[in-house]
Amino acid sequence: MWYKLEITHKGARRVKESKISILTLDYELFKTKPEEGIKEMSDRFTHIINGKALGKAYPNKEMVKKMLNSLSTSWERKVMAIEESKDLNSLSLNELTGSLLTYEMKINYNAKEIKEVPKKVGVALKSTTCERNEDSSNDDDEEMAMITKRFVRYMRSNKGRQFQKKE
Repeated sequence: MWYKLEITHKGARRVKESKISILTLDYELFKTKPEEGIKEMSDRFTHIINGKALGKAYPNKEMVKKMLNSLSTSWERKVMAIEESKDLNSLSLNELTGSLLTYEMKINYNAKEIKEVPKKVGVALKSTTCERNEDSSNDDDEEMAMITKRFVRYMRSNKGRQFQKKE
C-alpha cells in the first residue's frame, strides 16, 4: 500500500529524476517574463524551488542572487540599490520579494497618477523669417526688374516673328 501511495504522489524513481531534471533546467534558465509582475515571478520561482525539494536544495544567498539576476534591465537601479544596501548573505527570499513588491507598487501608482493628469496640448507653429538688410532687398528688386525686362523683350520678339511669318 505504501509503495502505491509513493508512486501516485511522488512518482517512480525515473519520474522523480525527470521532474528534478526539468526543475533544475527551469531554475538555471529562470528569467522574468515580459509583462510579468513581481508577484507572478515570485510565485513561479517559489514553485520551482519547492519542486526542487525532491532533489537538490540551493542556499538562500544563491536563490536571492538568482532572483535579482532574473529581473529585466528596467529593474537595474533597484537591483543595484539592494545589492549595495543589504547583506545578500542574510537577506531572505521573502524580504527580497517584499522589497521588490513595494517598489513595483510605487512605480505602478506613479504611472497611474501620470496617466490621470490631463495633458494640455498646445499648438506650436514654426516661424521662419528672413532677416534682410536694405542692400539685399534692393538687389532682389533690381534682379526682378531685370527678369521682367527680359521677359517683355522676349515676348515682343516672338510676336514680331509670328507676324512676319504670317505675312
